[in-house]
Amino acid sequence: MTQILVLDPHPIVHAGFEKIVSETDSFALVPSAYLYNHAFKILDTTHVDIIVMDMELQGISPVTLIE
Repeated sequence: MTQILVLDPHPIVHAGFEKIVSETDSFALVPSAYLYNHAFKILDTTHVDIIVMDMELQGISPVTLIE
């Protein structure tokens, strides 16, 4: 099963991914992250295959985050 992390400050984005993932057995969402520092904590303890993220998060450059 593919583990997906959604990193976005907008709850509607998380709700949309929850709806999409609920309709398949191939994907699962790990705990959602609304801020980049939450994502780092999740990545330290959880296996993630795909990260879907907002490229305009406050407090960090997208290039830095990807590195």
